[in-house]
Amino acid sequence: MDLPACDPFQVPGRPSADLQLAQAIEKFHIRQRQPAGYLPWELTQCSLPYRSPDARNRVWRRRNGAAEITVITRATGEQDIGLPFGGLAVLLLAFFCGEAFRSGEPTIELDGSYSAFMKKLGLASTGGMNGSRKRLAEQLRRLTNSSIRIGDDWSVPEEPIFSDWSLWGQSRSQPQPAGRRNFVEFSDSFFRHLTHGDPVAVDLDALSLLKFGGLAANLYVFLTAQLERVKEVEHYNWEYLAARFNGIPDPNYASSKSRIKYEVKRDIRKTLPLILTLLRSQRIALHDSGIHLDIRPMQAFSQSAKGVKAHLKKEPTPSAETPHKQKKDKAPRRNTSRISHFFISYPREEKTYASQLAELLTKADLNAWYDHDIDVGERWVEVVREKIVGCVALIVIMTPDAERSRWVQREVRLAECEGKPILPLLRSGEVWFSLNDCHYGDVRDGELPGAEFVDQLKALCQPKQTAPARNARRLQAES
Repeated sequence: MDLPACDPFQVPGRPSADLQLAQAIEKFHIRQRQPAGYLPWELTQCSLPYRSPDARNRVWRRRNGAAEITVITRATGEQDIGLPFGGLAVLLLAFFCGEAFRSGEPTIELDGSYSAFMKKLGLASTGGMNGSRKRLAEQLRRLTNSSIRIGDDWSVPEEPIFSDWSLWGQSRSQPQPAGRRNFVEFSDSFFRHLTHGDPVAVDLDALSLLKFGGLAANLYVFLTAQLERVKEVEHYNWEYLAARFNGIPDPNYASSKSRIKYEVKRDIRKTLPLILTLLRSQRIALHDSGIHLDIRPMQAFSQSAKGVKAHLKKEPTPSAETPHKQKKDKAPRRNTSRISHFFISYPREEKTYASQLAELLTKADLNAWYDHDIDVGERWVEVVREKIVGCVALIVIMTPDAERSRWVQREVRLAECEGKPILPLLRSGEVWFSLNDCHYGDVRDGELPGAEFVDQLKALCQPKQTAPARNARRLQAES
C-alpha cells in the first residue's frame, strides 16, 4: 500500500508512526462493520478551523455557496475558552450527531469512564502534555462552551451546540456532583436542523485515523459529502480551496492571499493520498490546478456505448454471399435469463445468507451477483455502481443492520434512480419505512424464498412484447 510521503498525524516521539499508520489502514479496510457518524450538510461545506485559532478570535464564520455557519465561543470568568478545532473536534461532533440522529433523541448518554468513551471513539488513551486524553478533553471543553448559527438568518440568535451537559467532573453551570451521569444534550435548534435536514454520513473509523490531522479530517468530510451530492463533474481550484480550508481567520486575508494559497496547496498535497486510500475512489484526482471530481453516472457511459453497439450491429446489405452468416450472428442472443443478473444488497452480517440466496438463484438458471468476488481496491465503488445499473432488479435483504448500513442505502437509492425494481426480503426486524410500498418476502424463519419468488424473478427476465409484435400476431391469426 502506498503511503503519503509525510505522516499527517505529526505525533512527536514515534519513530514507527508510518508502520502504525499502515497497520491502522489495513484494519480499516478489512473490518466487517460500517460505523457511521453524521454531520449537518453545512458543516461539511463550511468546516471548523483545522488549526488552533488565536485566543482573541472568538467568532468563526465561514460561507461556501448556499452554506454558512457561525461558531462563537463564550468566556468563563475572565478566561476565553477558545474555538473548537482540528480532527478531534470533527470526530466528536460526528459521533454525537450520529448517536442523536439514530436514536431520534437530543440527549446522548455516555459511558461511565472516560477511557471507555475514548475506546468507543477508536482512540488510544495516552497521557502527557500531547497525549490523547488531554487533547480530547480540551476539544470537549471547547465544543460544550460554543454556540452555533447555521444559515444566514441573523434574526435568529445563535444557540449553544449543547443546551446541557455533564462530563466526568464538570457540568454546564457548576462542578459535577459525585455519581452523576455523563451526558450531552443538543440544543433545540441544532437538533431540529440535524434531524429535519439532510445530514451526511461519515465514517468514524476514518475520522479516528485522522484525529491529529485537522486539514485531513475536514478534507475527508468535504470529499465524502461531494461524492454523495455531486452529480457530474466538479473542479476545485486552489483559490477556492484556500478560501474553503483557510485554517485561521486572517483580517489581512487580501494581503496574505498568496501565502494562504501556498500553505493550503502544500498541506492538501501531503494529506490527499491518505484520504484517497480511505475513500477507495478513483473519481477524485489531484491536478496542478486543484482537485477534480468526476461523478458522472454510469448510464452516461452506457448510453454512449449503446450508440456504438447499435452502429456496429447494423446488418450489411443483403446479398447472395452472406445470408447464412447473418442468421448465425443473431442466434446467440436469445437466452436472456443467462445474460441479465440480479443484484443482491446485504449487510456484512448476512453474507452467508446472501451466498445461499445466490446459489438458489443459480440452480434456477438465474444470474445473481453480490460483492463477494471483488478484490479490495479502488474500483470497488465503480464495479458496484456498474452492476446495479446493468441489473434486472435489486434484491435487498432487510435487517436492522442493513437499514443502518450507508452502503446498502446507497445501493437502494441508486437502483431507485435507475428505475430498477426493488425486491425486499425481510430477514429480521421490521419493514423499512423507505420500502413500505414494496411487496416483500418474509424470510424471518431463516428459510430461503420459495418457488413463487423464483417465478417472479423469471418473469422479470422475459422480454416485454411490443405493441407492433402483438398486432402482427393478431392480424396473422385473423387471416
